[in-house]
Amino acid sequence: MATARSPPSLAYTIPKFVGTCSLGLLTGLSYTLSTTTVSPLLSFPTPTPAWSSFQSLTVLAHRQRRALTFISWFSLTLSWMLSPRAGRHPYLLWCASTALIGSRGVDWWFQDDMGREMEIWERERKARKEKDGVVRKEVASTEEEEVNGEVVREEMVGWRKREIVRGTWAGLGFLMGVVGIWGDGY
Repeated sequence: MATARSPPSLAYTIPKFVGTCSLGLLTGLSYTLSTTTVSPLLSFPTPTPAWSSFQSLTVLAHRQRRALTFISWFSLTLSWMLSPRAGRHPYLLWCASTALIGSRGVDWWFQDDMGREMEIWERERKARKEKDGVVRKEVASTEEEEVNGEVVREEMVGWRKREIVRGTWAGLGFLMGVVGIWGDGY
C-alpha cells in the first residue's frame, strides 16, 4: 500500500521557483547581451557614441545582473534553509552558487573592475546632474572626448566574452534548478 505524499510547503517551494526563474532570467540577460547587443554598437560610424552607449549599457546590465543574482542566490538559499531535512537537496546550494560564480566569480576571474568603474561613473554622472541643480534629459555633449576606436572594440569584445561565460554559468544553474524541481516531483 503506497502512502500518500504530503503536499510540499509553500515556504520552501515558492523560493525554489523564484530562484530558478531568476536564474533563467539571468541566463537570458547574458545571452541577449552577448549575442545581439554588442554587434550594433560595433557598427557605429565613430567610436565616441559607441563608447557612450556601451558605458550606459554596461551600467544598466550590471544593475540588472546584480539584482537577479541576489534574488536567485537568496531565494535558493532560503529554500534550502526552510526545507525539511529530507528535502535539503544540495542542488539548491549548487544552483545558488552558480549565480554567484557567474556574477562575482567571472569578474574576479577576468579581473574585471568594470562593475566598480561603472558604479563610479554612474555616481559621478548623478553628481554632475545634481550640481547643475536641474535633472534634465541627457544630450550629447558638445565637447566630445577623444576615444580610441581600437580600445573601444577590444573592451566590447572582451565584455562579450565575459557575458558568454556568465550566461554559461547561469544557464548551468538554471538547468540544475529545472531538473531538481522536476526530480522533487513538483
